[in-house]
Amino acid sequence: MKVRDWVNNNSALVTILSVVLLMLALYAIWKINFAREEYYIPKNLWFYDLGTNKRFPAPREEIPPIDAPSRTQIGPNKVPAGVRVYVFTCGECKDDEMFEAYLETYTPDAKALRIEQDKKAMQMMNTPPDGTVPGVPDPMMMDPAIMMDIEAGHLVARVSDPTTWFSFQSEDGQKAIQDAYSKCPKGKYPRDCPPPDR
Repeated sequence: MKVRDWVNNNSALVTILSVVLLMLALYAIWKINFAREEYYIPKNLWFYDLGTNKRFPAPREEIPPIDAPSRTQIGPNKVPAGVRVYVFTCGECKDDEMFEAYLETYTPDAKALRIEQDKKAMQMMNTPPDGTVPGVPDPMMMDPAIMMDIEAGHLVARVSDPTTWFSFQSEDGQKAIQDAYSKCPKGKYPRDCPPPDR
């Protein structure tokens, strides 16, 4: 009965302690569920200059191919040399631990469709045009037939052979991606290393 008597005699202190414990518990729940690194949306992504074989940061909204620092243009259609490069690590996102996993780009027609569909999806999400609310277009908001046309022009390549491109959905394309994901030792899974926000 001593504890009950003490609680009854110190109800203000017990209330304050209860509120503090509740706040700590809510903070712990938030920290565990919502403050994880994977919820971070970087402002920039890595791109790769096919003219210099070096990566460079560009805004995440860019869809490859984009203008690269070298200003190189590729092929008879003079396509910009900037393609998306996925940069991973098996440990920490330090220069000596990161690796360029694979390259990604779109054909000019697929890029035009993707830009059009992204704009429509962003409008459906009510994202302000000034970009004050970060958003990523939801593929589920896109027309399935147009998505198939976009995916037909969605290409990937190995960093070791940036002149040989495969359809993203092809067996060779999926093999290039799987090879990149299997570079870590057994039991480790690569994680994305975006450029640092400046």
